[in-house]
Amino acid sequence: MGNSGINPFSCKTNTGSDDPGNSRDHTGMSSVLYSDASYGVVNVGHSPSLLFNNLTCNGHLGVFMKGSKVLTFQEASLSGKAVAGESLYSLKDKANGTQAKWCLIGSRYYLVCTSFSGLQIFGDDGKTVEYVFPLKTSDIDFGGEPDGSYFTRGIAAISATDEICVGASTGHIFVFSVSVEDGISLKDTKASHKYAICSACGIENVLATGDDYGNIILCDAFEDYENLCRFQGKGHPCTGLIGKNGYVVASYTSGHLRVFNIRQQCLYIEVAAHSRAITGMDMHPSDNLFVTVGEDSILSVWSFPQENDDNLDTGRLIKSGRAMKVQFSTTSDSAYFTGVQFTRNGTNTIFASVYDQDSIRYWSAQY
Repeated sequence: MGNSGINPFSCKTNTGSDDPGNSRDHTGMSSVLYSDASYGVVNVGHSPSLLFNNLTCNGHLGVFMKGSKVLTFQEASLSGKAVAGESLYSLKDKANGTQAKWCLIGSRYYLVCTSFSGLQIFGDDGKTVEYVFPLKTSDIDFGGEPDGSYFTRGIAAISATDEICVGASTGHIFVFSVSVEDGISLKDTKASHKYAICSACGIENVLATGDDYGNIILCDAFEDYENLCRFQGKGHPCTGLIGKNGYVVASYTSGHLRVFNIRQQCLYIEVAAHSRAITGMDMHPSDNLFVTVGEDSILSVWSFPQENDDNLDTGRLIKSGRAMKVQFSTTSDSAYFTGVQFTRNGTNTIFASVYDQDSIRYWSAQY
C-alpha cells in the first residue's frame, strides 16, 4: 500500500441489499444469527445524550455519555445481557461529552472520553483518570473563539504503533503515545481536515478519519501519519467509520453506507441502508459482521464486504459481484438510537442505546 497523495476517487459500484425492511433473516456466511425472539430490554437508570455512536463495550463494562457524566453498566458474561447496576463519573472539567470509546492498546483497555474542552482517558476500570488533555493547552491557534465553541471528537486506537488518535473541531488530529511503563503523552498534532472531524477508526497501521462534510482521509501511522488517500464527501457528515481486511466502511447522515477499498483506493460499494441518519455502527470483534442503527428506528446486521468467485460451465473464472448482505434487520418501536455495539465478552450479544429512554435494548445471538 503505497503513498499516492491526496486524490478524490469515484467508481461505479454494485450494491447489496438496500432495503432493511422489518425483521428479515438472511442466509450468510456467519454462524451467528439474530432474531426478534432474542430481543430484550434492561433498565440502566439513565438515558444517553443525543450523540452519534454513544455506546462502547470492552467485554466487562458498557459505557455511554450523559451530558458531562460517564455512565457505565455491567455486561453479564453468562447471559450476555446488560446488568442494571450503573455507575456515574463526571468529567473533571464538567464540560459536555461528545463521545466515549474503549481503545485496546496491547492487552489493556483505555476509556477515551472527548468533550467540549478536551479529553480524558480512564483506565480499564472505567473510573480511574489516567490522563487529561485540555484543548487550550494544545498548539492550535483558536483565534478569538470563546471556550466551548471547539471540541474533540473521533477516537481511534492504532494497534500497530500503540497510539490513540483523537480528532478536533478544527480538523486537527492529536496523536497520543500509550505505554504501561511511560504512561500517556501527546506525541504530535497533525493538521488534516478542513472541516470538523466527527469519526475515526484504526485498521492496523492505517488511521481513517471522517469529517462534517463527509470527506474521509487515510493516513499511515508507520510514515508519521502521512496521507495515503482521500475520498471526497458530498456534504453529509460521516457519522461512523469501521475497517477490516483492507476495507473501510463509512456511515452518513444521509442514511448511506459507503465501502472503500484501501488497496485500489476507490469506492467499492454504496448502499442506501437507512431512510434517515445512521447514528451508530460497530464491527464484530471476530466475525465478518457489522451492525448499524439509525434515526429510522431500524437495526441491521450486515455481512462484511467481499468478492466471490464463481466457476462457469466453460471453466472460466468470473466475479459474481460485490457482496454485502443484510443478515438480520428489525424495527424497534419508539427508538431514537444513539449507539450500537457487539459485546466483547464472547456472547455476541448486540446492545443498543436509545435517546430519552433509561434502558439498553439487546438482541442475543443464536447458533
